[in-house]
Amino acid sequence: MEEVVVPAITVLLAAAAVMVFGRGKPLGPEPRIDFPTTTLQKTEILEFLQGEFTIIKDVGSLPKPILNAFTEVGGTRPAMANPGQKFEVGDVIVDGSVPRKRLLFAGVSGDRCFVHYELGGIAHSYVLTLFRFTVDAMKPVWKGYCKPARDLQSLRAEIQTGHCGASPLRSRQTQSLYFFTALVSRPPWCSTRYVTSPLSFLKNSTWASTTFRKNLASDSANSGNLGCPVA
Repeated sequence: MEEVVVPAITVLLAAAAVMVFGRGKPLGPEPRIDFPTTTLQKTEILEFLQGEFTIIKDVGSLPKPILNAFTEVGGTRPAMANPGQKFEVGDVIVDGSVPRKRLLFAGVSGDRCFVHYELGGIAHSYVLTLFRFTVDAMKPVWKGYCKPARDLQSLRAEIQTGHCGASPLRSRQTQSLYFFTALVSRPPWCSTRYVTSPLSFLKNSTWASTTFRKNLASDSANSGNLGCPVA
């Protein structure tokens, strides 16, 4: 029997094809949602969330104008996963067809709608968005960042205690990943390693204290510093 020799390059190309085409088509861009620049007070957010809401835990059940705001441009796929489904929690995109948002829960009451969801990225966060809507249109009201809530009652409690605001709050899970997981003792942006440009400013640095501040300079000549724990 003759042996069949398959060139290594053929095997590599086949493996690459499986990796690329085994995934779905990357999601298209999301519509831009222009939230007002004014900041709502805690009392105003709680007033918006007063009353009885129909709770939604399926993205496809959102009111049509709200669903459109979380659907890829020029397509039909939601840019938000349902609770428990896979989503891109980190900053590195492994599969472009997987959303970077995942619904916790949403609610509708009259012309009011809120959407509470996870947002993946280097700072894994939890977002609360408020909308007014009609049958065929929606009006963004407010966007903020909260600690994750289990239900509407706990969401109201987080707002009441000041755990929601206009700036992102890193989740406890992310903090644990950065500081307490085995083999990881600091956030990835504080890593020190032998590299070449553009990260050469992190090369072979040693500090005696428990924190350091590393001077940075950008191509535009702007300067700054980076505070990171050492141990």
